Amino acid sequence: MTSEEQDFEPRRSFRIGRFFVLLLIITLTAAGLYGASWINSRRFFLIVETGDVSVAQGRMFPVGHEPFVPSDPTLSPAYASFPLPAGMMLPRGVTTFSDRVELDQALYRILRDSAEYVLSHDADLQSSAELSNRYLQQIAALPGTNMVQQAELAKLRLDAEFMLARGRVRDAQRLLEDASQMFSILPADAASNERIRWAQAVTSALDALQVVTGSSVRSGPARAPVAGDRIERPRTRRTQSATATAADDATRTRPNRREVRSPRSVNF
Repeated sequence: MTSEEQDFEPRRSFRIGRFFVLLLIITLTAAGLYGASWINSRRFFLIVETGDVSVAQGRMFPVGHEPFVPSDPTLSPAYASFPLPAGMMLPRGVTTFSDRVELDQALYRILRDSAEYVLSHDADLQSSAELSNRYLQQIAALPGTNMVQQAELAKLRLDAEFMLARGRVRDAQRLLEDASQMFSILPADAASNERIRWAQAVTSALDALQVVTGSSVRSGPARAPVAGDRIERPRTRRTQSATATAADDATRTRPNRREVRSPRSVNF
């Protein structure tokens, strides 16, 4: 073996060793990236933005996320994005969960608080009832709720139904007030007995609704009745005419009680 062959042998061994070291580094790096990507893909993200809440799942990459799409299509309504009630204060940001059960509990709390907030702020009964029902339907679709939470959900459903019923009563009251205004503009000669009965029925219904609701839909709030108040029934045209005639007769038959004063005596 010549001297050149003896020098080539160590250089070849060094190159082979360096190749294996580089291969090991690449393998470990790839394994680390894959492990980090797998862990990130198992994470769930609850994203609270201004006026909106959404759910995301980590991508098969060390960082980043994408909208969460459940493998079971029946669970899609449970993790759909939803709007926050106007005026509700909720910390904005992204919360990370390593388990879907934890995500379900966080979603339940936000949806429950949103429904309670809407039910306690009933400026618009119809839209508030519809929005609260949307929250409650999403809560019902969550798979991770317990028995106590199901009982809370049932109570909130009753409150939402009550609000919806109140909204329909307000709508009916508004229609009755429109009908009452139409009856009031009828000319006197066109006021038949049937029309008088209808007008009286509408007036009675409006009075009953205002006692319950405490206000008129168009004319503003009315005074709530207290103990001792006398509630008068609405009079028909015939009753008013009879009352006016009786008052005129009483005026005619009333004796003249002018006091006759005796003249003063004058002393000279």
